[in-house]
Amino acid sequence: MSKSGKRQLKIGRVLLLLVLVVVIALGAGYSYITSSLDAHPFPEDEVLFEVESGSTLNGVIEKLEREDLIESAFAAKVYAKANELPPLLAGEYILKNGMDVPDILAYLAGNNAIVDQVLVTIPEGTWAKDIAKLIAEQTSVTEEELITLWNNKEFLDTMIDKYFFLTEDIYHKEAHIYLEGFLYPETYYFYRETTPEEVTVRLLDQTNEILLEYQDTFEESEYSLYQMMTLASLVQFEAMTETDMKLVAGLFLKRLDIGMQLQASASVCYALYDKYQTQRDCEYNIDYESKYNTYLVKDFPIGPISNPGKTAIEAVLYPTKSDYLFFVSDSDRVNHYAVTYAEHLKNIDKYLK
Repeated sequence: MSKSGKRQLKIGRVLLLLVLVVVIALGAGYSYITSSLDAHPFPEDEVLFEVESGSTLNGVIEKLEREDLIESAFAAKVYAKANELPPLLAGEYILKNGMDVPDILAYLAGNNAIVDQVLVTIPEGTWAKDIAKLIAEQTSVTEEELITLWNNKEFLDTMIDKYFFLTEDIYHKEAHIYLEGFLYPETYYFYRETTPEEVTVRLLDQTNEILLEYQDTFEESEYSLYQMMTLASLVQFEAMTETDMKLVAGLFLKRLDIGMQLQASASVCYALYDKYQTQRDCEYNIDYESKYNTYLVKDFPIGPISNPGKTAIEAVLYPTKSDYLFFVSDSDRVNHYAVTYAEHLKNIDKYLK
């Protein structure tokens, strides 16, 4: 072969290699973009997302990425440009986990904005009076209206007839709020203009949905559902993780079995109620006269001291058995367990200094 022929062959091979590199790069880019359009795990199952008036398409896409609702703003912009999407409409939208980029952008371009609903998140372990405050901040009802209804026996009698988990046990004279313990902590959508009755039924419906799953297990327990929910409310305060909740639940049940007092400082906090400011207030007032105070009562406090979540409820139904009888929480709320009181005193000296 002549030199010119060899040169042309070499050039041809170089050009072919460049074409292959470009094709591979384009393929990789296409693969990246298409995979980035898939559903991205949301922070929660449902998320309230606002498209502000005057927002550009690119601005909304960048906001979606900032709020961790899509994987890649770049990929979403490429998709939007390629598909000539209609303008996105201003308003608030409920986006659901599992929606991919095409789903989200189509939803935001449709007539799907909510104008009369608000999102209210109730953290696990929240007191009923604070739940009333959270709801009142977002809706037309007031804290006073909700608390009054939650202590209205005539109304609550109809709720007892409706829900299996409510009994006349809630009517004890020391109760701050009769429905304490049964207002399930969750993220809710309420109408802005609503009534205390509608709000309460929405909360109790959610509690019913959760507790129905465990109805048979509650019935098999030697303790009443009311007592177990009371214990779950203690566990909710005294432990941070699922593992600790199950250990604490097992420890409390062991104390009950041997006739030992529960001695949970969280019960003192609730007994103090409006007088409670910090954890020190609880620890320094263990002699405070109240049927909620587990340093004074023989077994269960008179009623729930918070509204427990599913993990705490499951902990008392499926506790971890151990030899532990004592525990102490350090400043980071990490629990340290002991079998004997002597070991417990060492933990106190080590972790509470």
